[in-house]
Amino acid sequence: MTDTEEQQNDQNLWRAVYTSAQGWSQGTVFAGHLSRSTPALAEVAGTLYCAHLSQEEEQDEEAEEYTDDAEMRWTSFTPARVKTFVVALEKAAEPLPEKASEQDKRQREARIKAASEALTEARRWAPDVAAGFTSQHPPALIDDNGTLRMIHTHTRGDNTTLWEREFSGKDGKGAWSEPLNKLGAKWRAPALAVFEGSVHLVCMDGWNHKIVHQVRHADGHWRPVTKPDGTSVTYPSARGWAGGNTALAAHRDQLHLVYSTSDGGGQLTHRVFDGSDWSAPAPLPAPSPSVGVALASTPCTRPARATSCGTPPGPARAAGAPARSWTGTTPSTPRRCW
Repeated sequence: MTDTEEQQNDQNLWRAVYTSAQGWSQGTVFAGHLSRSTPALAEVAGTLYCAHLSQEEEQDEEAEEYTDDAEMRWTSFTPARVKTFVVALEKAAEPLPEKASEQDKRQREARIKAASEALTEARRWAPDVAAGFTSQHPPALIDDNGTLRMIHTHTRGDNTTLWEREFSGKDGKGAWSEPLNKLGAKWRAPALAVFEGSVHLVCMDGWNHKIVHQVRHADGHWRPVTKPDGTSVTYPSARGWAGGNTALAAHRDQLHLVYSTSDGGGQLTHRVFDGSDWSAPAPLPAPSPSVGVALASTPCTRPARATSCGTPPGPARAAGAPARSWTGTTPSTPRRCW
């Protein structure tokens, strides 16, 4: 491998596929999708969408100063489309009659080769598309009842706000809207999850050192989350936040939040929202990731086990903390999951 190829592999996104029968596949280079930070994934109507920041940084011409914003890019993949090509390959590979001629055999081999190449191409994600805007930090994506929604950071000078956009189109074809909402000065590190039928946003307020929690209402506006009796929820402190992204997931009628802190030399911290209040922070038995952290919930019939990407198996969970799974990347360790 040349130095250029090795550098591109370091900058490319990598991908793996999970099946219940075989678990996670080996990670492979997501060729042609150069990224400088953690990507965001969401599925809407059978199509997978991935948004990430391009490797090259942008120059803010309006502010006449350099910024470390990067161009937002996105790509998509619709797994159902592959089935047609699998069927075509199976048909091309059907055995010939025992007395088939040499010409028939050559034609069969040619059909198999063509069908195999078509299947390989169909399994590729679409080429990256420039979204038409920039962001300083990784975005958050969510399927909002069939609408793909994004929250990303927007920077002007020292001021960082969160902008909301939605995707218009389907089957991986379309475009992102102009900003629908502009949220909070100094807000950053957004995370989205659907909780109790509504989209919830959790992010860090770098000005007041608080964890902000908002919910999107039917009128399209974001408002602070409230308790069932209509009173305000107290935003918990974000002191100690190490500056990375946040991860949010709904699980068993609760919202779970994981983020990195600088406490104890760097560790992951877990909080739970029960519909009324946020819990105190609980450290997780895994080192703080160098790039990012992700969180997901899956239904299971046996006790869940917390697993960390990049670290050997450890205790199933922190004392007193609900069992969850998180994924991150730690320095100088293999990028694989146990």
